[in-house]
Amino acid sequence: MITEQICLDIVRSLYGRSSTMSQTTNLGEGTEAPRETSSTIEHGLPPARLIRQLLPKYSLSDIEAALRWLEYGEYVSYSGYGFAPRMVIQLTAKGLQFAQSGALDDTERSFVYQEDPYACFVARQFRPEDEQLFNYLSGNVLRSLSIAAWDGKAEGLDSFRGEIIEKIRKARFFICLLTHRAKLDTGSHASSVWLYQETGAAVALGKKPLVLVEAGMDDHYAGELQKTYEYIPFDRENFRGAFEEAGRRLKSDLSLNHIPLRTPRNLTSG
Repeated sequence: MITEQICLDIVRSLYGRSSTMSQTTNLGEGTEAPRETSSTIEHGLPPARLIRQLLPKYSLSDIEAALRWLEYGEYVSYSGYGFAPRMVIQLTAKGLQFAQSGALDDTERSFVYQEDPYACFVARQFRPEDEQLFNYLSGNVLRSLSIAAWDGKAEGLDSFRGEIIEKIRKARFFICLLTHRAKLDTGSHASSVWLYQETGAAVALGKKPLVLVEAGMDDHYAGELQKTYEYIPFDRENFRGAFEEAGRRLKSDLSLNHIPLRTPRNLTSG
C-alpha cells in the first residue's frame, strides 16, 4: 500500500545524500587508454542502497510502488549513462520541497489515497437519545485521532444510493453504532434497518465494518454481525471504555499501514 509516510521516508532517505556515478569509455583499439568519466549527484542514492535502507520497515512491494508514485509525481528522477540510465535515484526540486516540509498538500495527498485515511463513516440513528453516544465517538475518540466523523444525513432511497454511498466509499473507516430501535416481545431489541443496509454497503465497497452493539440487542439482529464483523458490545450507561477500544483499533490500523497521525483539524461531517 502506498502511503504518505512511505513516500516521505523515501525522500528523506535521499535528502542530503550524494552519490558518484562513474563510466569507463573505451575509445577503441590503437587509441589512448580507456577514459573514466564521473559525476556527483546531490540528494541521490543508487536504488539498491535506498531500498536496503527501507526494507527493515517496509515491504519490497510497498517501497517499489511508492517509488513509482514519486517518479510519476515528479518528486524523484533517475540519472545514469548509456545502457545504465537508472544508476542513481535523486530528488527533484519538488522532492526537495516535500522532504523539507514533511507533508504533501491536500491535492497531492488525494492522489496517494483512493480514500480519505482520516475519515470514518458512522452509521447511526438520528434520535435524541443517541446524540450523547455519537458526540463522544466523534468529538472525543475520533477527534483525538484527527479522524472526521461522516454520517448518513440524507432521506429517501435515492440519497442512500447516491451521496451516502459516496461518503462510505470515500471514508477509510466504517463504524456502525447499533442501538435499540424497537422492543420485541422477548424483551430484547432490534435496530434500524438503515444501519444494516449501510453496513452491507460498506462491505460491498471493501470496508471492514467495526460494529458497536448496545447491550440488549436480540441475537437475531446482532448475532450475525458478531460472527461476520469486528464487534464491540457496550452498555449505554458505561460506554466510554468500549468506544475508546474502537479508537485504539483505528489507531492500530493507521500505524500498521504507515499512515501518520495528524494534528486535529476541522472535523465536520463529510
